[in-house]
Amino acid sequence: MIRTSFFLQRHSKSGIIYFRRAIPKRFQIAFAGKTEIKRSLQTDSKNVALERAIRVNSDLEKQFKNLEVGMDKDCFSKMTVGDITADFGGDVTKELAAIEKVMELRQKLPSSPPQAAPPSSQQGFESKKLVDACKEFRKEKALEGSWRQQTAAEHESSHNLLVQYFGNREISTITLADCRRFKDILMQLPSNMTKGEYRNKTIKQLIAMKPEKTLAPRTINNGYLQRYSSLFHWAARQGYCAGNPFEGLKLSIKRNPIEDRNPFTPQELATIFNRAQYNLEALKTPWKYWIPLIALYTGSRLQEVSQLRSCDVSREEGVHVITITKAAGPLKNTSSERTMPLHPRLVELGFANFVGQAIAAGQERLFPELYTTKRIKSGEVAGRWFRNTYLKNVGLLDAGKSFHSIRHNFVDALKSLGIPEHEVAQLTGHKHGSITFGTYGSATPIKALYGVVERLRFDIFT
Repeated sequence: MIRTSFFLQRHSKSGIIYFRRAIPKRFQIAFAGKTEIKRSLQTDSKNVALERAIRVNSDLEKQFKNLEVGMDKDCFSKMTVGDITADFGGDVTKELAAIEKVMELRQKLPSSPPQAAPPSSQQGFESKKLVDACKEFRKEKALEGSWRQQTAAEHESSHNLLVQYFGNREISTITLADCRRFKDILMQLPSNMTKGEYRNKTIKQLIAMKPEKTLAPRTINNGYLQRYSSLFHWAARQGYCAGNPFEGLKLSIKRNPIEDRNPFTPQELATIFNRAQYNLEALKTPWKYWIPLIALYTGSRLQEVSQLRSCDVSREEGVHVITITKAAGPLKNTSSERTMPLHPRLVELGFANFVGQAIAAGQERLFPELYTTKRIKSGEVAGRWFRNTYLKNVGLLDAGKSFHSIRHNFVDALKSLGIPEHEVAQLTGHKHGSITFGTYGSATPIKALYGVVERLRFDIFT
């Protein structure tokens, strides 16, 4: 009698409990080479999960028994047909016979082994077509207010590509093998598939064109696989499928995080902030003057600075402060919300007066010129100008750096002064990893932080 123990595992984020059981080695060929069966039990209740797991395990026992009875243990060894592999050293007759035997056994199984579902209904899932699931997912995110308009449009575009490949099939029938094949397809698609000669082409037509420049690995990961993973994670929570077949499919990207975002050198900073080109008269638009300076002296992210409101600059404990809040616009994470002191150099340059004029004029945004279009985030507008126009004008376009490098200048300057890590994290909006400071420690008072930032010196405007 076949007996293999199973165990339950709770997902660290969703809390959903999973059934896990090892597949005996002699049966793995009938399960597409899988070594383990893992299925969502669609519940976070341990008692309910245990009841369902017992039934799932019973079904597997029957499947294993059918395999035990019908399988010639010596017949499987490497010819590949679909997802079945057999190897008899090139003996085609034996290899085909082995594959036919597996296919015959699979047809006798009560359900498809790799993707069998918890037996809460006929198949364990509520019927849901892929198109309907995508629409329902986007609708729920819209109601939650989780996405900006642009984010919703980007997800819809990604979903349309998914539907084009899979068709409007039941979402529960999409397997890990299907998703792996789709990932291979993504790796062959052009990077600008919606433009020029690629516009309005099908996936098949795009691949046939053999584009020289294909989607970058980071784009595949963040622009597609991560979005599909979010969709299927949500679908599993709704009971539409067993789990998330896109989980763990991201491409491995090897990079050196330090080299990837190098700060500007002192010479490069002096080139950027030179009096001849970097002044209000030459730049003409206030945001082009103030945004890079604010980033340099506060370490704030580009989007955080570009979406500042007039009311976000005030006085606290006797010093000028900037408050970064989600009320002004989207932030990277919850740790991003913070209040930090203004460096005295910004006040000397006239930033406090600039804010006062904006308040007197009844101006909600400090940089309203960045809000002339809803299609592009204010930070993207500023970032494109800084890199593609200004860095080009000063001869630094090919330095391989961007606006975010300024934030690294700020962090490196703090580290060179020996500022404690928890204070650096408080100023930059990073979550502190230390249990002592991250969980139990109190925030450093604004007055004390002012004493930190006023020590920063940058050799600019020479």
